[in-house]
Amino acid sequence: MGETLATIEQNDTAVVHLREAGVLALKYAQALRQQLQQAEKKNAGAGVSSSASASASASINKRHQEASHWFRRALAVLPQRCDIRYWQGRNLVAQGRLKKAAKQLRKGTLGHCAKHEAAATAGELVQVY
Repeated sequence: MGETLATIEQNDTAVVHLREAGVLALKYAQALRQQLQQAEKKNAGAGVSSSASASASASINKRHQEASHWFRRALAVLPQRCDIRYWQGRNLVAQGRLKKAAKQLRKGTLGHCAKHEAAATAGELVQVY
């Protein structure tokens, strides 16, 4: 029994670290997107290089892929974690992948997850998409 509890605790700790790596990658992508939008506004009509914009977009996409990687790894360990599905859903929304986002968010609001604090926000997003 003690070994089982230790394994559960280790898995939960690992999942929290994987989730946080994904959240950081997602937040970094969001910050990069804001910087790109601000630069585009500032330089509107100034002939800003499309290669700089393409490079920034590629960096944003890479961070979203990185976030998805960490969220998938976390779900592989503990697929019942509602918070991981919530963050994966937010990541997919940010990428414009709304059908996949809605699927993740729905999974995050079913059963015991409906009582989870992230489920309220996820439920709102599911209604929109």
